[in-house]
Amino acid sequence: MLKLRPVLHFLGVLWIIIGAALLFCLIPAYLYKDGGMSVFLIIGLLSGAIGFISFKSTSGVEEIHIREAQLSVFIAWISACLIGAVPYICLAKMSLVDAFFEAVSGFTTTGASVINNVEILPHGLLFWRSLTHWLGGMGIVVMMITILPMLGYGGMELFRIEAVGPIKEKFTPRVRNTARILWGVYVLITAVQVIFLVLGGMNLFDAMCHAFGAIASGGFSTKNTSIAWFHSSFITWVIIFSMLSAGTNFYLHYQALRGKPLSYFRDAEFVFWIKWLGICILLIVIINFWNSEELNFNNVWQNGGKLYRLVEDSVFSAVSLATTTGYVTDDYDQWNHSAQLILLVLMLFGACAGSTCGAIKIMRLMVVMQTPRLEIRKMIHPRAILQVRAGERVVPDSTVKAIFIYVVTYLAMVAAGIFILMFFGLDWVSSIGGVVGCAGGVGPGLGITGPTTTYFVLPAVSKLTLCAEMLLGRFEIYALVVVLTRGFWKA
Repeated sequence: MLKLRPVLHFLGVLWIIIGAALLFCLIPAYLYKDGGMSVFLIIGLLSGAIGFISFKSTSGVEEIHIREAQLSVFIAWISACLIGAVPYICLAKMSLVDAFFEAVSGFTTTGASVINNVEILPHGLLFWRSLTHWLGGMGIVVMMITILPMLGYGGMELFRIEAVGPIKEKFTPRVRNTARILWGVYVLITAVQVIFLVLGGMNLFDAMCHAFGAIASGGFSTKNTSIAWFHSSFITWVIIFSMLSAGTNFYLHYQALRGKPLSYFRDAEFVFWIKWLGICILLIVIINFWNSEELNFNNVWQNGGKLYRLVEDSVFSAVSLATTTGYVTDDYDQWNHSAQLILLVLMLFGACAGSTCGAIKIMRLMVVMQTPRLEIRKMIHPRAILQVRAGERVVPDSTVKAIFIYVVTYLAMVAAGIFILMFFGLDWVSSIGGVVGCAGGVGPGLGITGPTTTYFVLPAVSKLTLCAEMLLGRFEIYALVVVLTRGFWKA
């Protein structure tokens, strides 16, 4: 039978954490004195108080098991988004649907927005937008595992559900130590990014907000034109390396900090991803150069600055969309369709497993690409023993099957979202870009949902559809869908 006491105990910690995060937003609200202090104070205290009551009234509960863990994670994300929507309603006067969309986009690190002018928002609310990215990036649930010794083995059930990608391994024998390591690496990389962005000319507030978005592969900016506003090549490249860090399996960062930097190049998925990304960037640069109205082979040496800018924008856009971050330095919606198609493919497959990024993941792409070739070889050599491999590791047939089922399910989810958006009047380019952008956690799409526009113009039904796509993508589909099945409640 499903036991609700462990669920409420778990959720109590979540609501305390969200309350503390809301209270933390009092600092920028106080420093900039542009409103919002009372809102963050009241909502933060209420969330914390409800969480404390829920936690204390269910103390002494037994360990949390798989069904309770599944329900806990489901309610955790939904309740986090609902609480997170309240500041938008109070301070930005947004409708419930728009506020919920913005909160879901923040916590799922999508970065899609319905706010047309973010620069008029109070600093406390801007900070809250970026903070939801940072909390959602590594996962609120992983944070709770870090500080909740009560979970014991049951904590591993939560970690398995919350961990991103097809490979969910522990770094250490105890899940709490694993979660602490994850968060330690996460905080360290964030701090380094903040330092470099400040050195590049950002003020501390902007540096923290953009570092939160970069390491979480989020994309919320404090400026309407995103990273392009700063007109700084140094900041652009800092953000590029930050996004690459976000797209890398965090276990590799942990190994590097232990003095094993070559672990990056011994990891088959990381090496494949870098090669894959490098080829895509090269193709985009060639396409953009070929279709440039200002550059050609005759004047390229006289226009080195414009060539550099073209390369920089191409690299930034490709890395931003491949890591499902969504920061912008150039309007790629104006690029040649061939370059846009490559960007769409990058958005669809994302980055490495074990990263903060969304989408299908490169590990699954590696398996999917190998399988047809092996099947053809089996037809030629029926007696040969051929296996799908990830580097030196053999991928079991059951895992290969599960990956194919997931990819098909993911594509079906995307197709359903595109159909719904088109049914409610959106053109096919905007529908494809918007759904792929939201399901993969990218944020900006193409057309009306492109990098220089927002999702504000979409009807409420389309926005709620995209909220579902964001949550399904962040949950990797099954962890959300299982709670909505009749069998889950009958078991």
